[in-house]
Amino acid sequence: VAGIKKYVEQRGISGQTLVAIDSGANVNFDRLRHVAERAELGEGREAIIAVTIPEQPGSFKAFCEAIGKRQITEFNYRYHTDREAHIFVGVQTHPENDPRSALIASLTGQGFPVLDLT
Repeated sequence: VAGIKKYVEQRGISGQTLVAIDSGANVNFDRLRHVAERAELGEGREAIIAVTIPEQPGSFKAFCEAIGKRQITEFNYRYHTDREAHIFVGVQTHPENDPRSALIASLTGQGFPVLDLT
């Protein structure tokens, strides 16, 4: 899927019908979902980041406000110490209108350390 999208982009193809064939005994719907999710990353439509927040009242709310109205695709919250927690999060982005850099700037602007895992 990502390969055919890249092919179309590189060659400026439009107005044609193209088909990507994905076959094999080792491809089931779970695996196909994984392939589709990876295509989102390749197109710049999802960011995978790790964020450290203080383990104190209000910090998770501040994190959510920094994310804004973006769609969360994956989320994991881990208590680390009595002072901080680690968040692993996937967030939908848009390469032109709402790039990954804007998301990271919003979080770092609130004082959250961010590691881009995309």
